[in-house]
Amino acid sequence: GVLTDVALGHATCMNASFVICPCCFCSYPYLFVSALKQNEKSYKSERMQAPEWLDIDSSDLNQLRKLCEIQGDRSLALEAIHSLCALRLNAVSKRHISSLSSTPLVNLNLSLKMFPEKFSSRNICMVGELSHARDPDPI
Repeated sequence: GVLTDVALGHATCMNASFVICPCCFCSYPYLFVSALKQNEKSYKSERMQAPEWLDIDSSDLNQLRKLCEIQGDRSLALEAIHSLCALRLNAVSKRHISSLSSTPLVNLNLSLKMFPEKFSSRNICMVGELSHARDPDPI
């Protein structure tokens, strides 16, 4: 549910790496997500609801969440889960300090990973790995 977005927003604000494997998609729709917003010379955290965080219409998001939870059509559910996870990683990418800063100190590498379904049918993980940006070559 939205708790996944809350965790992603928190990781974004704290400049932290993450691995998150969402297990449900319709829970906690009333939660707010914290995200960084750039002011003139600094960043501040602002709270927003999930549709704003994901930059998607709330009714479209609700339909996508329902598709993620669909039973009996694994292929359709997997496509929906993949789409929602991609929207989430896009939100992280747009709001992470490395994309807000003109001279980022870190690089953020985002990916979706899958593990074998025999462990869980909720087997898509969102991964955000931070690495130090290279110092510019000396002149």
